[in-house]
Amino acid sequence: MACERDQKPVLKTELKVNGQEIELNNFVQDFMGLAVTGMIKSLKGVGDVHTVTLNISRLAEQ
Repeated sequence: MACERDQKPVLKTELKVNGQEIELNNFVQDFMGLAVTGMIKSLKGVGDVHTVTLNISRLAEQ
């Protein structure tokens, strides 16, 4: 499979870190999006995946 530099992404993937949006190129959008949706699709009871909202927060140190 050839990798084209200006290839259009398959998924729209957005990333914010500490409230700041991080710009992702097409390759990274697909890489992250397909990795996350692949993991989610493997969960029991999950059908087709159309949208995903994932928030990850560090727990307060105790």
